Amino acid sequence: MRQRLRQAHRRDEGGFVAVFISLLLVVMLIFAAFTVDFGSWYTRSAEIKRAADAAAPPGDAPDEAESEELLLELFEDEQTPSI
Repeated sequence: MRQRLRQAHRRDEGGFVAVFISLLLVVMLIFAAFTVDFGSWYTRSAEIKRAADAAAPPGDAPDEAESEELLLELFEDEQTPSI
């Protein structure tokens, strides 16, 4: 009697393994899809940054003193509105 119950119990576990593996496969496919998406987004972001860097004109950055003088000239020319 006990032996029959054990055998019946063993036969029922086969379906569990199939269901478990199918659910695990779905989860793994979702992770794979996100990995591909994030990789694509990262690659596209790098391409956009490279394009922006290529389009920007190379220029000499002024010294700190020169930039301060330029800022002072700009602010002196503007008139602040009175309140």
